[in-house]
Formats: sequence, structure tokens, C-alpha cells
Amino acid sequence: MRSRSLWDKTLQTKGKDKRPHYFGANNEKLIAIKRTLFLPDVSDGVTIIIGQDEDPIDDTLESLTGELWLILGVMVLGILALIVGQVSWSLRPLGKMQRELKRLRTAEQHSLDEQYPKEIAPLVKDLNALLFHYQELLERARHHAGNLSHALKTPLSVLKNELESLSEEDRAKLQPQITQIQAQIDYHLGRARMAGAMNILAVKSSPSERVDAISLAFDKVYAERDIALISELDTDLEVAVEKADLDEMLGNLLENAYKWSDSLIRVHSNDIDDSEVELIIEDDGPGIPLEQCREVTKRGVRLMKAHQAPVSG
Repeated sequence: MRSRSLWDKTLQTKGKDKRPHYFGANNEKLIAIKRTLFLPDVSDGVTIIIGQDEDPIDDTLESLTGELWLILGVMVLGILALIVGQVSWSLRPLGKMQRELKRLRTAEQHSLDEQYPKEIAPLVKDLNALLFHYQELLERARHHAGNLSHALKTPLSVLKNELESLSEEDRAKLQPQITQIQAQIDYHLGRARMAGAMNILAVKSSPSERVDAISLAFDKVYAERDIALISELDTDLEVAVEKADLDEMLGNLLENAYKWSDSLIRVHSNDIDDSEVELIIEDDGPGIPLEQCREVTKRGVRLMKAHQAPVSG
């Protein structure tokens, strides 16, 4: 007996192993189950083989496997997106702190915002306390420096007045010493004030703006000399120096240039690196001899006579 699905053919078997492969009428591979039944009236028993075409099951399995891989891929991408989002959300406070620190350097704000998660709130609080303490110490140091300057001015004034009552020989001996003391006091007080201002956060000044402001004043003072100042400084350039200190430094150099230049003063800058810039003030005056350039930059040294030899190089 055979199934009508076999038509006029018989069930084919291939393979010599214990579980042979069965093939149908169209040579299609079958999934088959074979059982032998023993009946009372049949001595040899009856063998029954039931087969099913394997291709539809393989197609279903292949389709299911593809859908499963698609689902797994979507799940993996979703998990990665969730991890990236969670990490980005967790690091947002640190990015905010970085932006606020940059604004501190550019003087856009003077302290960090207190609205931070509790995990980093103590760090923000300590940074704000450190900034406040540093600014307080700097202001106190400047206050003491000013007090010291005023305290020393009175005794020096008394000494200068007493010099008038001395003989010319004694006056010649003491006058240079008192002048040197005054120069040393002014130098070190100014140096201490500028050193503090250069390192403080939230301090900035525009050299281009300050040069323009100072040149307006000097143009009036030295109007009869007809000096032309050319500023090539970038208007976006800013330095971590207070305006008063920057005015003092630039004012001294510009005043010297207005005094000794013939007709032209040029101000420009040179970037040393990402954090330092060099301001250069040039004029077409007689200059200083090369052998005295090193001497004139020493503390308390002043050239009392203008030299006519120009500086080369």
C-alpha cells in the first residue's frame, strides 16, 4: 500500500546509515517516521512510513531565522543607543562645568552654578570656595601693598626734605640711595600687583582698546610732534590682565615711544603659544645701543641721556 501522493512511484531511500534519507516522487527530501506494527494475523508485521516534504519547513525556518536576526539587530542597536544616551546624560553636568570654567576664564561669570547633581555638588562647592578664597587673598594682598606704599611714602618724603638742609656733598651721597629705594619700592609693589592679576580667573582686558585709549591722550600731549601711531592689534585679542595694570605697562612704553620717536609708532602682537601672546611696541626713534639694552632692563637702572645710535636687528 502506498499514498496517492507517490503516484505510481515508490518511496525512495538513500544512505547506508541506520537512519536512511527518504525522497518523494519528485525526488524531494522528506522528513519521515518509520514504525513497524505487529498484528495478530500478520506474522512479519506491518511497516508504516509517514513522510513530509522538508522544503516548506526549511523555508519557514529560514524566514523565522531572518526575522529573529532582525529583531536581535534592532535590540542591539536599541541597547547601544540607550547606553550612549545614558552615558551622555550622565556626563552632561561635567560638560556644563567645563563650559562654566571657560566662561570664568573669559570673565563672563565669577563663580560656578550651584545647580548640580548631588554626586558632584561637593566638588562645585569646593571650587567656588577656592575661587572666593583666592580672590579674597588677592584683594587683601593688594590692600596691604597699598598700605605699605603709603606708609613708606611719608618717611621717604621726610628724608627728601631733610636732604635740602644738608651740604651739597652729603646730598650727593644720599640722593641716589633714596632715589634707588623709591624705585625699588615702586617696582616690587607694581610687580606684586601685576603677578596677582595675571593669575586670577575672570580677568580680561583688550590691548587694542587700551592702546587706542592711551594714544588719544598722548596725541593731545605730544600734538606738536605730529606722531602717528599705527595699531595692528586684533580687536578680539584679550589678555588676563586688569585694565589698570595693562594701562600702566602699555602707558610707560607708549610714553617713551612718543618722547623719542621721530614720526611713527607701530604696535602689533606675536602669538607665542595658545596661552601666551607678545605685545610689541616699535618706533623710529634713535633707540638704545646694543651694549646697553641688557643694562636698561635691570632693576633701578635708568639712562639719563638719549642715545643717538639706533638699535639694529
